[in-house]
Amino acid sequence: MQRGPMNFTTLLKELNLEGSHKGQRVQGLHEAERYLNQFGFLKYEDSNNLENDEALELAIKTYQTFYQLAFTGKLDSNTVKQMTIPHCGLPDFNLLMNLLYLSKASLLLLIQLLAIQSGSFTNAKRMPEFSKSLKDVDESQKGQRVQGLREVKHYLNKYGYLNYEDSNNFEEDEFDEALEVAIKTYQTFFHLKVTGKLDTDTIKKMSMPRCGVADIINGSLTHPQFTFLRGEPKWPYYKRHLQYAIVSSAIPNVNLTEVKKACSLAFGEWARFSDFRFEFTDYVGHADLILGFHRGDHGDGHAFDGRDGALAHAFPPTNGRLHFDADEIWSDSSYRVRSNQVDLVGIAMHEIGHLLGLDHSRDELAIMFPGIAKGEFKRSLSSDDRDGLLTLYSS
Repeated sequence: MQRGPMNFTTLLKELNLEGSHKGQRVQGLHEAERYLNQFGFLKYEDSNNLENDEALELAIKTYQTFYQLAFTGKLDSNTVKQMTIPHCGLPDFNLLMNLLYLSKASLLLLIQLLAIQSGSFTNAKRMPEFSKSLKDVDESQKGQRVQGLREVKHYLNKYGYLNYEDSNNFEEDEFDEALEVAIKTYQTFFHLKVTGKLDTDTIKKMSMPRCGVADIINGSLTHPQFTFLRGEPKWPYYKRHLQYAIVSSAIPNVNLTEVKKACSLAFGEWARFSDFRFEFTDYVGHADLILGFHRGDHGDGHAFDGRDGALAHAFPPTNGRLHFDADEIWSDSSYRVRSNQVDLVGIAMHEIGHLLGLDHSRDELAIMFPGIAKGEFKRSLSSDDRDGLLTLYSS
């Protein structure tokens, strides 16, 4: 069985990975690569060709961008520290999932765009009346020269998607690689089909009146930070009363009574801000959602890795399965979370978000942020969590 984050977390403490960078061969890098692969930041066409190459450096930069760390491409102390924090078992890198088919160079350009520091918007001139120019650039794509593209560049710069070191590029009507990446980022942000072209839906979105605040400021997305699971699955409109049962194949350190209390609190928080209602049932056949504790390989294709690492995972609507790693030291339902415990209520809330169709958020205050340190708890939905659920179920 492929080793997971538990092995990597242990190796981080035993091996000197800190400070390693492109061009080096350091014992333990295979575990770093497996970790980044598991959580969606790294994908090798040949899984046996694992070395600290350009792809690994790019994956580390992507990871650092997601967690808003210094953008170094090295396994520096802050990056290593973040990687050792216990983590939801689902991948993080779904925010830009539709961009994974990009070349390494294009993806690097994208990450550099997201890492722009303050002052990035000073190169472009005042944006002219934009909507009149859009009719001329319909269906244009990389490699073309089309009158009006300079206005698109000014628009994307204004809202944080595009920046050139040479400001003269803003005045060219050339559809270059940087513009293609900026358009793909824009399409991802607004949940459009990611084509990299100025297609009809993209032009329609750009033509709409909007807030003047940039979507990306100092390398950070403003709102929304929430994302949806691939395909945007959700419960049908007639399923707002969901019953849940608890069925485990392993015994955790907390008793069933405390598990029920913790789950009730977690479901109750999501119910407060939605029209969903959740009810526990002893009759598994009646349950829409099945929660439980399991160890190692438990038959769903997502084996747990022992203490630390992946804490839990859940499946999208309408599958309804939520699994906790029984090897973790879980807290009870009280607010007394000891330094060696993982907060059961908070993790349950996070995984319920997945059950409802939400994916990971880059907002550290959000329940749907993927990592949480031992001894910490987060038991309130942020505005990002609430907005995500409202957006998903109002569409």
